[in-house]
Amino acid sequence: MKLKVLIIALAVLASLGSGLPRGVAAVPHTVNIQGILTDSLGAPTMATARFTFSVYDAFMGGNALWSETVILRTGPDGLFTYHLGGINPIPDSVFSDTSRWLGIQIDSDSEMLPRQRFSSVPFSLVAGTGGSGGGSFLPLAGGTMTGPITN
Repeated sequence: MKLKVLIIALAVLASLGSGLPRGVAAVPHTVNIQGILTDSLGAPTMATARFTFSVYDAFMGGNALWSETVILRTGPDGLFTYHLGGINPIPDSVFSDTSRWLGIQIDSDSEMLPRQRFSSVPFSLVAGTGGSGGGSFLPLAGGTMTGPITN
């Protein structure tokens, strides 16, 4: 049976880091995804299946920048929810460009087409590195900082 997935929503989960100065939150490195698994006729399917999620730098072809394979069980209405990066952390570099696409493969079927383009929310993953893919922040707790800023 050929299965399809309808993507409902993508959103970054908010989480607080431990060991950080008070008032500084860690940038979450998971992306929430929800979808409905359907059969070839479009009917919701309750199933246990192997999902492979991949992030690409192109709508077709291109390079897989990250991937993760998990076993998920859908509900009676075909609904599934998963946090991308839950097993294989998503490096900041994956969302360092504005054109990223999600590919999904179920079991041994071919990857579904078309790939789904990520919206701006996952790109906040690089916010914790100042948007440069590397580096650090200087937390300030009140007061003033003066003088030149150098790298």
